[in-house]
Formats: sequence, C-alpha cells, structure tokens
Amino acid sequence: MSRRERRLAAIVAADIVGYSALTERDADAAASAVDTVRAAIEACAARHDGRLFNTAGDGFMIEFSKSRDAFAFCVALLRALEDGPSLRIGADLGEVLPTPTGDLLGHGVNVSARLMDMAEPRGLLASEAFRAPLSRRLARLFVPHGPVHLDKMRTTIDVFVLARQLGPLGRIRLAMRRPWRAAMGIAAAAGLAALLFWAGAPRDQTPMIAVLPFDAADTAEGRRMAEGVADDIIMTLAREPSIGVASRASSFELAGLDPREAAQRLGARFVLDGVVREEAGQWRVDAHFVDARSNRTLWAERFETPDAHASALQRQIAQAVLGAVSGVVAPQTAQGADLPADAYALFLEGRAARQTRQPAQVAFAIGVLRQVTETAPAFARGWSELAGAQLIRAGHLLRGPDPDASAAADMRAQSRASAERALALDPRDGYALAVLAGLEPPGHWAEARALLDRAVAAAPSDANVLRARGVLLSDIGYLDLAMADLERARALDPLNAQIALIWTLEAVGGRARARTLLTEAGAAHPAEAWNTQLLFALFDRDIVAARALLDSPDRPDMDPGTLARWTATLQALASRRPAQLAAARAAWREHAAAQPARAEDAVLMLALLGAPDEAFATAQAAAAAAESDDPFQRLIFRADLAAAQPVAFLTRDPRYFELMREGGLTEYWRAAGTPPFFCRAAPSACREGA
Repeated sequence: MSRRERRLAAIVAADIVGYSALTERDADAAASAVDTVRAAIEACAARHDGRLFNTAGDGFMIEFSKSRDAFAFCVALLRALEDGPSLRIGADLGEVLPTPTGDLLGHGVNVSARLMDMAEPRGLLASEAFRAPLSRRLARLFVPHGPVHLDKMRTTIDVFVLARQLGPLGRIRLAMRRPWRAAMGIAAAAGLAALLFWAGAPRDQTPMIAVLPFDAADTAEGRRMAEGVADDIIMTLAREPSIGVASRASSFELAGLDPREAAQRLGARFVLDGVVREEAGQWRVDAHFVDARSNRTLWAERFETPDAHASALQRQIAQAVLGAVSGVVAPQTAQGADLPADAYALFLEGRAARQTRQPAQVAFAIGVLRQVTETAPAFARGWSELAGAQLIRAGHLLRGPDPDASAAADMRAQSRASAERALALDPRDGYALAVLAGLEPPGHWAEARALLDRAVAAAPSDANVLRARGVLLSDIGYLDLAMADLERARALDPLNAQIALIWTLEAVGGRARARTLLTEAGAAHPAEAWNTQLLFALFDRDIVAARALLDSPDRPDMDPGTLARWTATLQALASRRPAQLAAARAAWREHAAAQPARAEDAVLMLALLGAPDEAFATAQAAAAAAESDDPFQRLIFRADLAAAQPVAFLTRDPRYFELMREGGLTEYWRAAGTPPFFCRAAPSACREGA
C-alpha cells in the first residue's frame, strides 16, 4: 500500500473493566455488558462522526478525523454509561494505515491501546498529541499525569487524565457541534471548569533530566563533594524553563540503580551521572550524559577546577547539559565569587544538615552556614541556605516541647535578614523567595502568594517550590490551581509521598486516584502516610483498615490521650450507638479546649461524627482562645479545612464563611476577584455565607 494512503486520525480505545472476572462468574451477564457497551458506542459515535472499526471481546476501537469529535464522543460515552458497565478509555492522535478489511494499523492505534490499559475505571487517559488540538477551554479539563513509558514500545510520552465528575460535560458537545449555541457552550464549559478543572494552563512538553548521585572516593569529604555537585546541578537546572529536572529527593533515592532503569522510574529521558575525585589540588569530575530512550551517550567529558573554585563545577556541567538538550547556555547567576574547597565543603555539610529538618541538625547547620557567609559574604546560596535553616529552627522554637515565642521571633528576624541578603546578591534565588513566603504571618495570603509566584518563576522545575505554592493555593481555596502545581511537583518528584496532592484530589472529586496514590505512599513511606491513611479509612467508614492502622508498628508515637480519642472515634463510627458517639465527641471537644491551636482535627472529627453544630462551636471557641499578640500563634482556619468529601457539607454553611472572614480569606477573595473552588461549585451557598 502506498505512503499516500496513510492518514491522521484520532483513535479511541475502550474496554470493560473486570470483564474476565465477570465472564467467569456469569457468562450471560458478561455478554449483556458487551451488548450494552457496543450499543452506547455505536450511538455516540454516530452523533460525533466516528467509526467503530475493530472489536475483540470486550475491546472496541473507534476512529475520528478530529480530536474534538473524539473528545465529545468520550464524554458522551462515559455519561451514557454512568450507571452501566465501567470502561477504561485511551485516546491518541496519530498516523494510521487502512487495511482492505476496514481495520486500521499504525502508531496511533498502538498508543491508544496502551493508554487504555493504563487508564483508571470510568476514566480517560489521553496523549499530548490528542489534547493539543483541543480548544484551550477543553484542554484545561485534563490533569497532567506526567511522562509515561508505553509497554512494549520505545516511546515515552506526556499523558493527561480527564477530570472526574463528568455529568455536565455532555453540554459541551452543543458548543462544539452547533456554532449557533456557542454562548451556551461557553457558559457550560466555564461552569464545568469551576467544578472540575485541576490544572492551570497546559505546559509545553519539556525534556526531563535526571541527575543521579555522583560516585566519589571513599572519604567523607569526597562523598559530600560528589553529592553536593549533583545537588547543585539540579538546583541550577531547575531555573531553566525549557527543561524539567527530577528532584534531588527522588533522584538520590535511586543511587546505584542502572541509569536506564532510574530514568524509567523518574519519567526522564536524559540521565547525568559521574565520578568526583580530588587530585593534586584539583577537583575533577568525569561526567556522562545519556539519552536513556536510545541508550546513546550524548557526551562524556572531564571537568576540572582548582580547589579555590570548587563551587564552579556545577555551573560548568549544567551548561554542558543544557547545550546538549536545548542548545541554550545556563544563565550565569549572581551567586558571587566561587567558594574554595574548604568553604564549599562547609556549605555542603550545612545544607545536608538543614535538609534533615531535625532540631539538633538544624541548629548545627546554622552554625556551619554562618561560617560560610562570614568567609564568603558574596555567596548568595550560603545566605539562602542559612535563611532556610533559621526558618526551620524558628518553627522548632515555637512548637517544640519547650516553646519559646520570643526566641522564635528573633530567629524569624534573622531568617528574613539572611533571605533578603541572598536576594540582593541573586534576585532569582527561588529558595530564598520561598523562605520569605514562609516568614509571612498566617493570614497574609496576598503577600505569601506573590512571593511564591516569584519563586516558581525563578525556579520552574523546583518540586519543593511548586509544592509550597500548591499548598498555599489549597489553603486559600484555589484547589484547581493547587492541583496544577502539585501535579507538576509529582512529575518532578515522583517518589515523594504526594500527601498534599492526595488531599487535593480528594477535595476535587478524584477519590479513586487519591486512594491509589495513598496506597503507593503507604507502601513506600509508611510513617509519612499513616495519619492520612487513618483519616481516609475513617472517611470511608473502613473500620477494619482503621483498626489495623491503629495497631500498626508504623503508627507514630502518641500519648495515651491521643490514642484514646482515635480509638473512641473508630468505635463510634463502627457502632453508631448514641452513647459511643457522644463519648467520642466529648473527647474531641476536650482536646480542642486544652489545645486550641490544634483544633482542626477536632472540627473535622466532630463533623464526621455527625455534629456540625458542635464542630462550628468548637472552631469559634478555639479561634477566640488562641488569640495572641504574636500572629504566628493565632489559630487561622484555612479554606481547605473541609477538603475531604465526607465533611465538604461544612463549606455550604454560612458559619464556614465566618471562619474564613476571621482569617482574612473573604477579603482576599474579593480583592483577587476570584472566588474559592467550593464557591464556584456551589455558588448559592456562597452567596448566603458571604
């Protein structure tokens, strides 16, 4: 067949979830499910200019000439089968080759089938090629899922998940199919975006780079130098908007792994690793930069610098990486004079101690980093690391076993001075900007957001900065915008526990995916995920899972009173007996009265236990009891207080808006001109509460 007969097509692949098991249990029911799905597919395809060209058991392949018709079909099909058999759907736009029988072959068919296999039940997983031709409004209804490697193919592509809660989506078809009803379609799309869209403006595909820990001579100084050079390369590359770079935490967790396997786990195309040595007063790095997709070495070079310029190595290597990937040169940052080897070693030691966030280690880091800034006062990163350590230490002083508010305030002042010094030397220091955002008192929403916006602009591939802004956006009620940052952070830091993303997914209706990620987090990070696992088990009334978590060896240390409260809550939800419900509620009220600054759990549990009046009364009492001249000691309820679906009814109560008003959020929403996520989902309740 000639080349001219090939054509571009949007291919949709769908199959029935659990079909094999259903066939074993009830062959007649399985056959009926296939008939139901086929009838729905044929009806929806006829309305949207589609053609069913292949069926195999419970699998169906449908062709469209345009992505927008295929998208409308997928939406209509999912809506038609809301109460019917559950489907998985994959979609791609690619080249296909017709056969004499009417079947299609080609890359587009293969990719859509692979994406179908990876999709969640009642979900649509689409390639970037499929999403790109859609209008901006429709494209924003997809959540970035990150790069994936397709099974049995040498292809890694960026993929996107269609947002859940698809009921109103059928109205969008009218705008796409009937131009004379465009106004109605735009209104429907806007309303849907208010309810569903998770991501901000779609990001262009960018090459992802993984920087693995470098090898070194078996000495403490050599190992620290090797780790520090790799860490600095990641921080430098994170500033470049034309690429993505996997986070330090995820990359370093894969130390010793084969580069190709590491690339696959990190969703990266390119991998950098190397060996660091010191010889005759010179630091030497033999670095290798590999295209993991083709297993081709792009370059293997030796970088050298005298001891007096040890900190310059990372900039040289970063420039070589950028030159190979995008043809650009890494920007020369205003980091000041290069550090000599001994001062750079101190800097690396202090940074490593700061990253532990442990009280003793952070106090040690402050001392070490002060020496660095005294030795090299023009070295911006020394000041920003010192600022970060001081901010963490201020938190320890305020919330540790022996709180000292005065010492905490003094440490915050020192942190601010250090961060401002760093920014005077390097205005694009994203970490220093994030530290300043963390120094804003609770309730200073606009100031904190402006600083984090600058931080993300300065370091668009820094997962920690993105996650910090995502958490703030969630705090102020912009869960859709938060999702975009948290999804991007997940793509850059895939081995993180993703707790913030899990909670935000739960809030916007992505229940199934939230629990999938939570299961993964529980397996990889049991201690970090334990609290969220327990709360979600209670939300789901999964008494067996909740009891197992309370008995788990991964359970964090807790005092007898805390354990008693959780046990009472579990028993009350299991039995629903009035006496046990009353006992559990009383335990949470007493906890909030004794520790008003930690009343959020009490408010949530009282709501879950069926006592919204008690929940609001407890919140108001805690806010009044926690009043203080120190803004950092005030209790301010954030907009994501009722982020979990089982307690989301709180956001439809006027008393919720009173809590938000006291925290300055209603004023922020008015000034910003944008209502919070739950107001866009239930505008009538917000009008009553505002």
